[in-house]
Amino acid sequence: MPNGHIVLSVLFFREPSGIWVAQALEHNIAAQGGTVEEATVAFERTVEGYLRLDAKLGREPLSVLKPPAYIEEYTHGTTE
Repeated sequence: MPNGHIVLSVLFFREPSGIWVAQALEHNIAAQGGTVEEATVAFERTVEGYLRLDAKLGREPLSVLKPPAYIEEYTHGTTE
């Protein structure tokens, strides 16, 4: 975490139900909302919660969160 910053790539997509999902690509963190803006706020709050918990437990920020399974498959070229 250089300079106290964490950079996350976030994919936003709309579910068939109309709900917007914000999914981090580097870590399995996701949140949802009725609009992109609501999903963004929910995502930011979720990340903040993880960061606070990690700090409280003395862990490296987001170190216990692995990439989503599909990113691992994409990165390593595996499919089932």
